[in-house]
Amino acid sequence: MKWTNTILSLAFMAKAIMASPFVHNRANGIDVYKLTVSGGNRELDGQVLRMKASKIGVYGSGDKYMTVKVYPASSEKPGCNTLHTYPIGIVDHAIAVNGTGAFRDFIDVVQPAGLSASNTMTNWNSFQMSENRLKVDMGGKWVAFPDPDQGWNVKWFDGKSMVAQDYIPITIKYTKVDN
Repeated sequence: MKWTNTILSLAFMAKAIMASPFVHNRANGIDVYKLTVSGGNRELDGQVLRMKASKIGVYGSGDKYMTVKVYPASSEKPGCNTLHTYPIGIVDHAIAVNGTGAFRDFIDVVQPAGLSASNTMTNWNSFQMSENRLKVDMGGKWVAFPDPDQGWNVKWFDGKSMVAQDYIPITIKYTKVDN
C-alpha cells in the first residue's frame, strides 16, 4: 500500500511539473518547426509527419498520431543540429535515424544524450536545416515506403546500396509554428 501511494504521488508530481510555468517558460524564445513531406506523389506531397509509436512517417490525421514538432539545439558536429521534440517535457526526446543497413528508420529517441558514444546505429546529432529542407549529414536522401497498416514510413537511404526500388524519394521540409 505504501508503494502504491508513493507511485501515485510521483505521478501527480510529474503532471504538476508538466503543467508548471517553469516547463512552459523553457519553451519561450525557441523556434519550433513542424515537418512536412514534399514531392513523392499526390498522396504524400504536403502531408505532415506524425509519430506512430516511435516511428515517424505519414500516418493520417487527428489525435491518433502525434504531429512531429521539433526545435533545434546545437550539436557537437560542426554545421549540424540535434532536433528535440516539442512540447518540452521532463524526459528529453529527439528525432534520429536508426539502423545500420541501406535504409535507416526515422524515429523518436528518449534521453538521446545518454546514448553511448560507441552507438553507431542511432544518429541524432547530424541534422542540417537549410533552404527550408531537412537533411542528415551522412550522405543519402529521404524516402517513403508504404506502411502495411496504411500510411507511409519515412527512412533515410544511404544512396549507395543496391536495392529493389519499392520506395518513393521525398524531401522533408520544415515550417516555423507558434509554440
